[in-house]
Amino acid sequence: MAINSNFSIYEPEAFVEVALANQYPDRPMVSKAVTNVAGASIEGLVAARNKTVSITRAVKPTGSPSSYSGSYSLGTPDANEEQLVINKHYYSGFSIDKADQKFALPDLVQQHFIPRLHQLIDQINSDIKTEARAAFEVAFADNNTDSTVLSANDLAEARRIMAARKFVSDNMMMVIDPFAEKDLTTLSLFQQANTRGDSGIQLGGAMGRAYGFDFFIDNQGSDHTVATVTDAVMAADEAVGQTELTIDDGSGGAAAVSLSEGDIVTFGAAKGSDDFYVVESQTGTVLTLKEPLRAAVANNATINPVDIASGDTGREQFFYDPSALALVTAVMPSVDSGSGSGVRRAAGFEPTNNVNYTLTVEETKSGADILIEVLYGTKVFRPDLGGRYIRGNVSKA
Repeated sequence: MAINSNFSIYEPEAFVEVALANQYPDRPMVSKAVTNVAGASIEGLVAARNKTVSITRAVKPTGSPSSYSGSYSLGTPDANEEQLVINKHYYSGFSIDKADQKFALPDLVQQHFIPRLHQLIDQINSDIKTEARAAFEVAFADNNTDSTVLSANDLAEARRIMAARKFVSDNMMMVIDPFAEKDLTTLSLFQQANTRGDSGIQLGGAMGRAYGFDFFIDNQGSDHTVATVTDAVMAADEAVGQTELTIDDGSGGAAAVSLSEGDIVTFGAAKGSDDFYVVESQTGTVLTLKEPLRAAVANNATINPVDIASGDTGREQFFYDPSALALVTAVMPSVDSGSGSGVRRAAGFEPTNNVNYTLTVEETKSGADILIEVLYGTKVFRPDLGGRYIRGNVSKA
C-alpha cells in the first residue's frame, strides 16, 4: 500500500469523501424506494430514532359523482395521515492503530470501511423485503405452487392480476433473484434484439423491460419462518367477498396452524393463479386475508400454505410500483469537534443505493475506533400496488 503522510485517521470527513469512489452493487429495493410520498417530501426531516413522519394523502371519494339538479351539495375534503416511524438503528465498526496512518486512505477505506457499509445496506435491503412480504396484497404461483421456471406467461399473468384487481402504472418494476434471471434471459422475448429483446442480454447479461416491468436483479434473500398447518380446515362454507374465514381442527376445536402476515395459502384443490391469497392474520378460529375471496370455499376445505422459506423452494420475486414503498435514512446529531471529547462525526451518503449514514471516529491510545451507523425507517404505503411470484422446485407442466 502507498504511504500518505497527509492523512489523519481522526478525520471522518476524509473517510466519507474517499468512500464515494467505491461503487457498491445496487440493491434495487433500497435504491428505488421513494422518499417522497404523495408530493410531501420526507427526506431529511428525521434526526432521531423513533421520530414519526406524517404524510397526508388524499382519499378518493366513495360512490358515484352527484348528478346536477339545479343546486350543489358539497362534501368535506377527506385525507389519510400515513405515518412512517424511524425505528431501525444498526451499526458496524472496527479499530485501527497508528501504524495504519502510514498507509494510503483509499486502501484503508476499501479494506475496512466499505465492507462494513455494505453490510449495513444489506440489512436495510433485508428489512425492506420483510416489510414488502408482510404488506403486499397480491401473490401467486403455478403448477401446484412449486414451478421451477418463471416464464413469459407468468410475467403476463402478473400484469393481468395487477391490472384486473388493483392498478397498473407505466413504471412497474420486478426484483428477481439469479435463478429467475436465468429463466428469463433464455427466453427469445429478451434476446431477439431485432424484434423486441435486447442484445445486451446475450452480450452483457443486462436485463431489459417487458410487459410493463423494469427488471432488477438481487441475489440477497430474506429470512422467513416456514408456515405450518397441522390440523386446520374451513369450519363453514365461505362466500365470495369474505376476508374473515372461520376455521377449526375439523372436529370443532381450535385449528392447529401457524401462519404469519404475508404467508400465502390456497384452499382445497384450487391452484389457479387467482386462487392464492395473502394472510393478514390468524387465530385458532379465524383466518383473515388481505383480499376478499374470489371464489367460494367449501366447509372442511384444507388450508394449504405455500413454501416461501429460503432455499431452493419458495424463491420470492417481487413486482410493484416503486411509489408503493418508502424508505427514509437519516444521520445522527453532530458532535462539537471542540468539545475535547476526542470524538468526531461526519454525515455520509452512499449514492448507488441513496443511503445516508453516520461515521464516528474516536481517538484512542493505540489509534482510533471507527463506528458506522444507519438510522432508518421503511413502510409500504400502498400495499395494493405490489405482489409476489413464488418460484418453486418442481418442473413446470
